[in-house]
Amino acid sequence: MRALLPAEASELQTICTVLYGLAAHLFVVKARPEDARRFTQAFDAVMEAYDRGDVQLVLGIENRRYQFLFEGAASETLSSMLSIVRARIWCWRALGRLHLQHLIERLAQSVAALCALLSAINADDADRAEALSELRAIARLQQQFYA
Repeated sequence: MRALLPAEASELQTICTVLYGLAAHLFVVKARPEDARRFTQAFDAVMEAYDRGDVQLVLGIENRRYQFLFEGAASETLSSMLSIVRARIWCWRALGRLHLQHLIERLAQSVAALCALLSAINADDADRAEALSELRAIARLQQQFYA
């Protein structure tokens, strides 16, 4: 597999930003109580893993948390589109561009952003959840592509 070109990384960043924001917005609008509960439980698990300094566990739980977000958004089309884009990002990660040490350095920022997103979701503020999710997507993708 070849390295991702800067223009491709930028394009993926833009697409992910919009799709993650839409997923957060739809989650607030459409999620059932059990969706919100699963999302919150995944968030709590991320916080526990973060407190223990277990970066690998944080990454695994993060992926589940995103899956819960996408499921709560209740859009098969959106979920499919996000799967395609995320698969491209994981291919990039597999090339070794995303380093564990870099993740450790950025984890505190990620946790703070998650807290803000959960707050917006719990407040039923779809617009704020969308905006926060978009900002978080930009920050995460910049960490991944431009580290």
